[in-house]
Amino acid sequence: MPRRSLSRIGSAAFVAAGLGLAGLPALSADADGNFAIKGAGVQTCSKFLADWDAAGQNMALYAGWIEGYATGLNQHTENTYDLIPWQTTDTLLGMMRLYCGEEHGETRFIDRFVALMRDLAPLRLAARSDVGAIRHGDRAMIIYHDVLRAVEGRLNQEGFPVSAGDDVYTRDTALALEAFQQQRGLAVTGLPDQRTLLELFLNPGNDADGAGSTD
Repeated sequence: MPRRSLSRIGSAAFVAAGLGLAGLPALSADADGNFAIKGAGVQTCSKFLADWDAAGQNMALYAGWIEGYATGLNQHTENTYDLIPWQTTDTLLGMMRLYCGEEHGETRFIDRFVALMRDLAPLRLAARSDVGAIRHGDRAMIIYHDVLRAVEGRLNQEGFPVSAGDDVYTRDTALALEAFQQQRGLAVTGLPDQRTLLELFLNPGNDADGAGSTD
């Protein structure tokens, strides 16, 4: 997933979906611009990439750090309820693998994560939304109602008509998602799973041959 798909395509997708647009707050620090970094944020990108390749217990340290840092951003970012309303921690770690891979190995993990959050900021959930369980077949997941409405909006824009209404996950939405998943060569689940959400919001407008590329 090229970074530009986050900064260009992702922003446009959620602008169309009607979610919040305000940027992240300026980072606070002392008079000289310095602040103490705790935990995994102080690690370098080269260390993170080595830990990724090793697939060991250190990855849990990065995951915990991401969740804590994101919680702080949610609390202190204006017009924000959830900066990452559908992205799982595993998805964010995968994005960080790409973001760290773009930079010099001595770049700090925190600096690349801030860059990622700035690119994802337009996809934020600006106000509190109820959470509900949705089910299709023998699969189920939890999702914000407002994110589900945004999914339906994106499906309509992609040419898979679905009626947006109440907070019920309808058969029409599931069938539209299945058709979208088939077109993009994704696992056909009928649910807005992580790979499907990435395609909907970060890689719109591509057919099956172009899935995963923004060129």
